[in-house]
Amino acid sequence: MGTPGRGPRGTRLGVGPTRREGRVRPDEGWVHGRGLVGRLVEEAVAAGAEVRTGSAVRDIRTGADGGVRALGLSDGGALDVDAVVNAAGPDASHVAGLVGRDLPMRREPGAVARVDCAEVPVRRAMHTPHIEIRPDGDASVVLHSREVDALIDADGVPGDPGEFGRLLRAAAQRVVPGLGDARIAGARVVNRPIPADGFPSVGGVTAVPGYYEAVTHSGITLGPIVGRLLASEIVGGRSDALLGGFRPERFSR
Repeated sequence: MGTPGRGPRGTRLGVGPTRREGRVRPDEGWVHGRGLVGRLVEEAVAAGAEVRTGSAVRDIRTGADGGVRALGLSDGGALDVDAVVNAAGPDASHVAGLVGRDLPMRREPGAVARVDCAEVPVRRAMHTPHIEIRPDGDASVVLHSREVDALIDADGVPGDPGEFGRLLRAAAQRVVPGLGDARIAGARVVNRPIPADGFPSVGGVTAVPGYYEAVTHSGITLGPIVGRLLASEIVGGRSDALLGGFRPERFSR
């Protein structure tokens, strides 16, 4: 993400003793994902929603018409439901299988590290040829690099997340020297939630009434519009033309 060059409203930066190019867009913002989700959950609960955690969905039960009727949970309980939204990210294929559906997913792993800083040295997302850096609240930044991603074993062995974290911090230090002493708070290797053809899978499946998918990469960016369009479809039965090329039924059931 961050090909060197001058964007329409971007600014090039020369960093360090030798020239290293990066890009900062003054009009670009970022969203603190954990804070956003926490606030949305609070508002949902205030509006009457119930939050259930710590119990996995083991099966999706359907009725005579093939529509969803209930969820079977790992604690032995069940929930009667009118609709199910598969927003399971990298595990979306497994959830789709619970209704007999094939949702092929790419295997595209990535490494991300979060480092704690006494003082966050950047206030906007930075894109450079070798590292991407963005703030993550008042005392940390998040690091990602396609070059580090390329080191993840293609055969499925994820490697040591701690080592990837150290590589990311070292790359970030070359761009922002103040990050050299930052403590690595956490590093993870995860699969991106990308359907096999590279495009989101959003909307209902006619063959399974009440079953919907919301599976996409760039969840923070696309989340607001995906949520609005799905809510309109679930509650009002309105299928928006914006989802025409991204509907789940392009994959065979």
